[in-house]
Formats: sequence, structure tokens, C-alpha cells
Amino acid sequence: MVGTAVLVSASVYLSVSSWRMHRSNTNESREDGRAIESQPTRPPALRRTTPKSEISAVLPPTPPLLNHTHAIPNILIFTHHTNLLDDAAVKRLLHTIATDNNATLAGAARQDTIEVHALADNVRNIIRLHPDATVRFLTDQDCVASIQAAMGTDTELVNFFLHEKQGMYKADLCRGAALWETGGIYLDVDLGVRLRLWDVLLEDTEFATVRVHLQSQHPGAFFQAFMAVTPQHAIVARYLELFLDYYQGRLPAHAVNGPLGVMLLRRAFDEVTTTADAVDPTTQRNTTAAAAAVDDDTVEIWQELLYLPQFQKTILSHVPPPVWGKRRACKFVVVANLQEPFLVPFYSRIANSRMCPAQPRGDMGNYAKATDTVEEHGDGKAADETADA
Repeated sequence: MVGTAVLVSASVYLSVSSWRMHRSNTNESREDGRAIESQPTRPPALRRTTPKSEISAVLPPTPPLLNHTHAIPNILIFTHHTNLLDDAAVKRLLHTIATDNNATLAGAARQDTIEVHALADNVRNIIRLHPDATVRFLTDQDCVASIQAAMGTDTELVNFFLHEKQGMYKADLCRGAALWETGGIYLDVDLGVRLRLWDVLLEDTEFATVRVHLQSQHPGAFFQAFMAVTPQHAIVARYLELFLDYYQGRLPAHAVNGPLGVMLLRRAFDEVTTTADAVDPTTQRNTTAAAAAVDDDTVEIWQELLYLPQFQKTILSHVPPPVWGKRRACKFVVVANLQEPFLVPFYSRIANSRMCPAQPRGDMGNYAKATDTVEEHGDGKAADETADA
């Protein structure tokens, strides 16, 4: 039995996670009578329990899903400036890193090289967990084609995308267009997936993402490093429209008070799931996305959680702790349910990524110090991080 102190910690950190979203404003309760704190707006509730058989610290090899029964297509989507599945492209990137850095930057070049190998290996590991999935790996040219498919061949978003200097914003826009086009599961290339995601997502789910951790500067926003949707989903359509509004100056400054994709996805979600009004209240423009009805029972919102040292012996004893990296941003996992045993489909970041560069593995004492360090933006990304498209 888990101790009372740990249960209190878990209730705080998991207060806004859910298996399904719904509109009630009442707190959920555990079977043992301990309350699970909820958000003041749009609090979630559990829809089902998770059998222990679905939990595994290390997944064994899994056979292909010969009959895919999920509403979300069996498609994995990745974006990066270089196709990490193309050995020749990766080799060229490594050569560029080696030749573009002079002697004073040897350390940076070495870390960049380690990161490229780590990301390429990670993408392949994710694919191995989903052996029957169709894989789409989008670089800039592919992103342009997807944006045109989603918004029309003459859309201004293409020009905005090509002239955007922030790689993370290009990635935000690209993933939205790719998901609208075909549906599927989008994953940042530095997410540490540990479970086959079709074993976690419910079959009738049509939209899924992750809410940022509770220490975030942008509480309630979405950690859209993971998104899973059906094709032409209304939330994603609205997300793309909001990008166009942003670049054309139709969104007020307070509407994007934080990382662009993080804030726009939450705004799109709120607009589409809370109103059937076809007029956007901010821009006063007609929009088919805002008019579309989305059933809350087809939505899953998971929760990013700081893996505290005491969780290793209590509520997350079946999940190896993320002991890599010095920053607190390296110490997060994502939880897909509220009740024990907790289902953890992935770590927020892998070892040797830009956020969590190579270093000797520390003990849990050093790990505890890292969990107390605040260095990242509210979405868990470091201030100097740029996620490339």
C-alpha cells in the first residue's frame, strides 16, 4: 500500500490528467476515499480502469496489428530538418557538423554528433514498437506539400513557414498540416516511447495530446510533442487557421502569451470543444472548424508528470526513473491514467538529446537535485531549445 504522503504528492501532480475529458466541475475520488484534485476549468474524469496486464516496464517484442481497429490511422509522423531515417542524409549532416565547428567548438560539435545518433536511434526504436505502421518523416519540402494539402495551394501559410526563423514554430505548423492531411500519431524525435501506443489509446479516440506539467508557466497548455488524431479533425483544422491568423496579425498579443504551438493548440481545443458558434470571437471571422462538434468522449488528454525520487519506490516502481541529464526538464514522464497502476507511455525526453546532453549517470541524490532546478519554459522546453521542422 502506498503511503499517505506519496498519495498526496501523486494527487497534486496528476490532478489534471485523464483517461477521458468531460465537462463536470466535481472532484474525482479514489476508491480509498482520497480525493484527486481537479482543475477549475474542464476537469477530467476516469472512463475506465487500466488492467495490470497492460503495464510493463519493458515491452517484449510485439506482433504486428494485422487488423487495426482504432479510429486514428496506423501512421507515425515525425518532423526534423534532416530525415533521420535516411542514412545518406544523416551522414551529410554529421559531416557538416564536423566541418562547420572550429577547434574552440569541438565540445559542441561532439555533443551535436552524439545527439544526431541518439535521435536517429530513437526514431527507429519507436518504429520497432509499431512494426506495421506507415511512417511519414517530413522535412521542409514535405511540410510545404502538407500545408498546401491542408490549406490550399495558394495559402499564405507556405510563405510564412518558409520565412519562419524559429525551427520549433516550423515544426508546430508542419505537424498540424501533416496530421490534418492523413491523421495518425505525431511524435517529437526526442520523446522516449516505452509502450506501444495502440496499447494505450482507446479504439474510439479521435484526438489525444498531453497537458503540460503542473509547474509550468503556462498551466493548462498542451505539450504537443505528442498528438494523435483522425484525418481532417476539427481541432487541427482550427489550429492551422489560428496559425494563419497569428501570422496575418489578427490575434491579439495576449492570445499567444507563450510558446506558439503550445498556446494555439490549447486555444483551438477550447474553441472547438466548447462552442458550436461559427464566428471566431477574436477575429470575427467565419470558420468551419469552430462550428464543428467534437464529442468529449472521443478525446484523451494525458498528463506530463515530474518523476520525483520517491516515486521510484512507490507509485512508479514499475517505471525506471529518467536519471539522464542535469536539467529538471529531463525528469518528466507522461501518465495516461489517474489510477494505480499508472500507465506511462513515454518519457518527455531521451538521454543525449539537446535538452539532456551526455553525462555520466548520477545517483538518485544528484537526480533529486536536478528535479529541484527550474530551467525550462512552461511547456518543459529549454529557453534555448529549437525543435526543428
